[in-house]
Amino acid sequence: MYYKKIELERKKIEFFNNWLGEEFIYVNGQLVSKKFSIMGIDHPFELMENGITANYIVTTKVDMNWQVSIDIKRNGKLVRQNVPVGFGSMPKKPKKSAKEKGIQLLDDYDLEKALEQFHLAIDSGTIDSEVYFYMACIYSIMEREEKGFIALQKAVGYQLANQNRILEEDHLAYLRMHPAFDEFRKSGFTKINQEVLENAVVERLIEEVL
Repeated sequence: MYYKKIELERKKIEFFNNWLGEEFIYVNGQLVSKKFSIMGIDHPFELMENGITANYIVTTKVDMNWQVSIDIKRNGKLVRQNVPVGFGSMPKKPKKSAKEKGIQLLDDYDLEKALEQFHLAIDSGTIDSEVYFYMACIYSIMEREEKGFIALQKAVGYQLANQNRILEEDHLAYLRMHPAFDEFRKSGFTKINQEVLENAVVERLIEEVL
């Protein structure tokens, strides 16, 4: 088995393979590609950077001496070349992280306790876009749209790997139906129209009173 961690700007890119020939690419702890290979293969994936989609390709290679190495391209430009990969395995994770506890509590719909765990994960200093994504899910369920949009904005800002989840996750249905969502989506999930957001909140409060 081989393992390599590469720091690239604010991103931690990890490569790992197993004895079955399966290769895994993680970005900031999120799986972005999984493929089978014996002599190397391309792993294409997309990341959102400052509201703009960046196209990455991590290429694994094996030379005549069975040395495994990696190339990384960003938008067609080579940013890392022939990075040697040694024997190793993925670092062991703690028994159960605050993030994992939060996800379990979210699955159990214990929303307030789930939020507490996600805040603990943030306070630990770990930059994890998925923590903000799951917080957005909770705020959406609670119909707290302002905090929900802000959490999604932060998730994308911290390089949420698969942004289609925002359009597909059932827990985010309330936010997707909100009048401010369409403009938010068109901005690459980076800009929140506060006026539309506040007007919708006022309208909902009026309806509740009536």
